[in-house]
Parts: sequence; structure tokens; C-alpha cells
Amino acid sequence: MMVKVHRIKNYSINKNDRFFFDANIWLYIYCSIGDYRKKLVDSYSDFFHEIKTTGGIIYTSSLLISEIANRYSRLEYEIAKKSDNNIEDYKNDFRLNEKYKPIFENINLIIEQKILKNSVPLSDSFDEIEFPKFFDNPHTYDFNDEYYCFLANKNNLKIVTHDRDFFNTKYDIEIITL
Repeated sequence: MMVKVHRIKNYSINKNDRFFFDANIWLYIYCSIGDYRKKLVDSYSDFFHEIKTTGGIIYTSSLLISEIANRYSRLEYEIAKKSDNNIEDYKNDFRLNEKYKPIFENINLIIEQKILKNSVPLSDSFDEIEFPKFFDNPHTYDFNDEYYCFLANKNNLKIVTHDRDFFNTKYDIEIITL
């Protein structure tokens, strides 16, 4: 088994391609507060639009949606913490604060109107993972990443990511990256 890595600038999308965008890609495209480099945002955003134009399909999972919501919320927390001395604790000072409500609504809007409108929900197949074999790769440190590789392998999906951790998976998958 082997990971095949494609550079985004050299990858030609066809209408039968099936993709899985890692959380970082969705955040580059839809999370303006992330202060990401313009080249990252533009490259992945252009690739996203090319997929939509070509007719390729992007799949997503519930775990990925959770990861995006949590990361976006944490970014907002880091920003709020810098400007408000009363915010120290993420759950008690930030999420329980009335100022969090519009942030929460914005995150939900991005997930519902942007991500879920442009992707197809994927069954998570958690019951098919073979434990403890799932954890037998010492180079895999991130459960979510390995789980996405499992889903990609099972569903013939190409993972679009900017995370090199995916290169160490034991699954036979294709990765598209900058």
C-alpha cells in the first residue's frame, strides 16, 4: 500500500473524481479570521471552484464538520482573548458569553450554507474499523487524519489537504496538496 501525492497545480480534475476536503482546506476557503497566506487560500479556493465546474463531487463526514466547528470557534476564542481581559477560559468565559451567540450562528451558517451545500454527507463506517489494527502505525499521531484516510480508502476518495501527516498513512490513497 502506498500514498500517491499529486501537486494541485498538476492535477487534472475529471467529472468522475471523488474528493474529501480536510478541515484545513475548508478553513482556508471559508474562515477569513484564520489569517492564512493568500497563496494557500487562492490555490485551494481555485481548485474547489474547478471541481464544482467540472462536476466532481466532494464528500464530508460528521467528524470533519465537528473538527471545523471546533477549530473555527477556537480561532475566535484566541482573537477574543487578546482584546478582552475578562476572557480566560474557553468554555466558561467565551462560549457561555452572550458575545459568542453571533459567532456560533456564523459558524453554523458557514457549515450549513457553504460546506454542506457543496458536499455530500458520507456514512462514517465506524463499525467497520478493525481495532487495534487501526492504531498499529507508529507514524500516525492523529486519529482524525487516519480515520479520514480509512474513509478515503473505503470510498475511493482523493484527500485534498495541506497536512503532511496524511503522507504517513497505511492506507492506499491519493492526496492532492499544494
